[in-house]
Amino acid sequence: MDISLSLVELEDCHALLLFERQNKAWFEQHIPPRDDGFYSQQGVEEHIREQILFHRANLCYPMLIRNNEGEICGRINLNVSETDMTHAEVGYRVGESHAGKGIASSALSLLIDYAKKTTSLKTLKAHALTSNLASQKVLENNQFEQIEKIKDFAVLHDVCSNAYLYQREI
Repeated sequence: MDISLSLVELEDCHALLLFERQNKAWFEQHIPPRDDGFYSQQGVEEHIREQILFHRANLCYPMLIRNNEGEICGRINLNVSETDMTHAEVGYRVGESHAGKGIASSALSLLIDYAKKTTSLKTLKAHALTSNLASQKVLENNQFEQIEKIKDFAVLHDVCSNAYLYQREI
């Protein structure tokens, strides 16, 4: 499936809200939940405005993953370290109906190319829960190396979960 990345804009608010609502239960199986206030027109609009401000400060590259029909399939972001502007954390999520189709791997590859061409980033990092084999595969498919295991990284469903830290130079 061909996909594209685009920076999130205020015009995406309605479509993004629908995507997030449709996939809320799916995402919450894998990552800690968002505040309930996020799942409203105002909540998503505030989120997008914040992301745009961080982008203007070169601290965030918030992207939507879209298929050929323009439908939002997922999200992928680079969050730049304020202490070292050459490092960024990668985060991504793909909707349930699009999972298992290679979309996250393709989106990460596109994001790496984007970062190489448009930023001064040198190192990308990402975390994947030890239980999230699909996310680990996405990172490894894009030449990220597992460099550390982090105990009690996140609380998911009232259980402390461990994670792997991955890194890659660009």
